[in-house]
Amino acid sequence: MSVEAYKKVEIETKVFGSSKYELILLMYERTIQQIELIKEKILAKDHAAKAFHVEKAMMIISDGLRASLDEEKGGQLSSNLFNLYTFINSELVSASVQNDAKKIDGCLEIMKEIQAAWVQIGAAAK
Repeated sequence: MSVEAYKKVEIETKVFGSSKYELILLMYERTIQQIELIKEKILAKDHAAKAFHVEKAMMIISDGLRASLDEEKGGQLSSNLFNLYTFINSELVSASVQNDAKKIDGCLEIMKEIQAAWVQIGAAAK
C-alpha cells in the first residue's frame, strides 16, 4: 500500500470516528495545510501543483466549512464565518493568479485565528 493510500485510510478513520466538532477541526487543519502548500508552490513557481492545492483548499472551505454553517443556531456568527470563508476563497484565487505569497499569508492568518477560536470553544465545552 502506498503512502497516499495510508494517508487516505488515516483521514477516513478520523472522519468516521469523529464528532461534528472534531470534523470541523479536521477541516481547519486540512485547509491550513493546503494553504501552506499553496504558498510553497507559489514560491517554487510550480503552477500546476499550486492550482491543485488552491482547488483542494477551496473545496474544503466551500463544501465542508461553509456548508456546515447553521444560520438558525449560529445567527450572526454563522453569517460572519460565511463571509470570511467567501473572502478567503476569493483571496486564494487572486493570490494564485497573481502569485502573491503575501495574500496567502493573510489567508493563513485568518484561518489560524478561526481554528484557534474553534479549539477554545471545544475546550470550554469540556
